Amino acid sequence: DFVVAAEGAKLGVTEIAVGVMGAAKHLSRLVPQPQMRWMFFSGEPARAEDLVGLGALVAVVPPDELLADARRRAQTIAKHSPVAIRFAKRSLNQIEFMDLKSGYQFEQGLSGELAAYEDSKEAQRAFFERREPVYTGR
Repeated sequence: DFVVAAEGAKLGVTEIAVGVMGAAKHLSRLVPQPQMRWMFFSGEPARAEDLVGLGALVAVVPPDELLADARRRAQTIAKHSPVAIRFAKRSLNQIEFMDLKSGYQFEQGLSGELAAYEDSKEAQRAFFERREPVYTGR
């Protein structure tokens, strides 16, 4: 879903070097076409510090902070309802290749489904009561 890399890390696709195809479509979702084509044709990895500027990574951190950073990010996500996170993941996976209108309609349908869950009601109550929500996973 997103990548955090350690300083000095290199990421790439080596398919061309081993005589197979693959990875280009996925890589094209992460970096602009010229960068994707260079990486794919050359088989040479790119430095994490260069990829973060292209939006392919969310952060580059010192190697000794990588695990702590990953845990902080996981905790940020985990503070939300597990039901809502499942719906969000489902939404992102489904709308990725939809046109704008169809994607919006799909998301609105999921909003209707999610509203039936207790965690959704709790999130709304907590927002209006200006407090942290307490989720049950239901």
